[in-house]
Amino acid sequence: KEGIPALLLLGHQIGYNNILPMYGALMLMAPVILLLNERSPLLALAVSATVWLLAGIYQVAPHNMLIEGYWFLNPLSWQFLFSIGIVSILHIRRGGTIPRHPMLFAAAACYVALSFVWVTGQLWIFGNSLAALGLPTVVTGFDKTFLSLPRLLHVLALTYLVISIPAFSRFLRRPANNPLTILGRHSLNIFVAGTILAMIGQVVLYITNKDPLVGPLFVIVGIATQFAYAYYLERKRRQGKVKARLVTEAATIAVPVRIGGSANYRRNERK
Repeated sequence: KEGIPALLLLGHQIGYNNILPMYGALMLMAPVILLLNERSPLLALAVSATVWLLAGIYQVAPHNMLIEGYWFLNPLSWQFLFSIGIVSILHIRRGGTIPRHPMLFAAAACYVALSFVWVTGQLWIFGNSLAALGLPTVVTGFDKTFLSLPRLLHVLALTYLVISIPAFSRFLRRPANNPLTILGRHSLNIFVAGTILAMIGQVVLYITNKDPLVGPLFVIVGIATQFAYAYYLERKRRQGKVKARLVTEAATIAVPVRIGGSANYRRNERK
């Protein structure tokens, strides 16, 4: 009895589905972020950072309804990264630029390298040492739920490196008709399709007792299915554009209009 209401209220999140409720919550926060950004970008970032920090320190997050614990991805924490993205892109659209400085580039490169060594070498003692200083977990840990600072800095550092190296940016840029571009243009639909395929894949692996051949084959079929779905959505999008253009052209065609009543028209004809 409690399962369906919990699902509808996003209080119970099935595996592979926990990111969509977080996206929904971020969309609800977007108007507030945009409003604050209109007043001052620094104000928007300051408010967002404060919410992120307090949520991490005091473990404030939406609770699950059927089981103990929080949402796997806390929107009160992840909104900080979302806000940084919104403020940055609007700043660029207004003619601003992302500052490029050798010191910033070096710091970003060093942090990405440190992160690689930190994770691959499992040197968690670094975080433990920082925590021993009395710093909160949101600053020292690697928690994904509350978007700990090391994770946040890694995303920002990697992004800064990409936009600071023109050759790398050109290498990653793809034309509009590239399959990956088409896939990304319909990313939300593809994400939902991938989520459904992932759940189906779990059932298939369970039924086949994790057959070593079935797993890779299902992955290949799943990827092909998502690309096919993306091209289907792209074809529908283009057809919609064509129909809209035809309607617009038809609306602009000049149509002769007869002014005056029919009686006056016949009288003028007899004359």
